[in-house]
Amino acid sequence: YIPYRYIGLCVVCICELHELKKRLLERGYNEQKIKDNLDSEIFSTCLIDALEFGHRVVEIDTTSEEIDNTLYKILEEMENPTGRFIY
Repeated sequence: YIPYRYIGLCVVCICELHELKKRLLERGYNEQKIKDNLDSEIFSTCLIDALEFGHRVVEIDTTSEEIDNTLYKILEEMENPTGRFIY
């Protein structure tokens, strides 16, 4: 936990479950770790935690994105906010 006063923008990356599971299997994660990650995605754990801690949050879907494109979206959002903020 980092206090919101130190965070300008909190980016929560989301992913469709089938893609997330595929990525985690490719990384060699065990069954329990995969289940925990899928549960967190289903229940929006990261988003809820960020909002409860008072962060300014934007959510980015990484399902069909390469890491370079995701990074570009994050940098673009930081430089030119689109108003996609959840909070």
